[in-house]
Amino acid sequence: MDLMERTKQSQQIQESIDRAAHYLPAQGPIGVFIHHNTLHAFAEEPFEKAVIHAAKVFGTEPFLTETRYREELARGRIRSCDLESVLDADLG
Repeated sequence: MDLMERTKQSQQIQESIDRAAHYLPAQGPIGVFIHHNTLHAFAEEPFEKAVIHAAKVFGTEPFLTETRYREELARGRIRSCDLESVLDADLG
């Protein structure tokens, strides 16, 4: 590999690092827990869109499955009255 190819490869690696660094917390490791907003890199987006965008970037699921929501409703973690309140607020 000649100097030009190595330079180009180094630039590509640096660009990849810079893109990845955008999604990492600014602080280094610490000895005690301190809250950090894991969506900080998506702060310019509305919350729901930020969660979906972050899920694609990080390879995660942004929300529970419908089945899981139903399970949580059945066990009482999600209350029917809360669902009704949200639906009333959203649908009028």
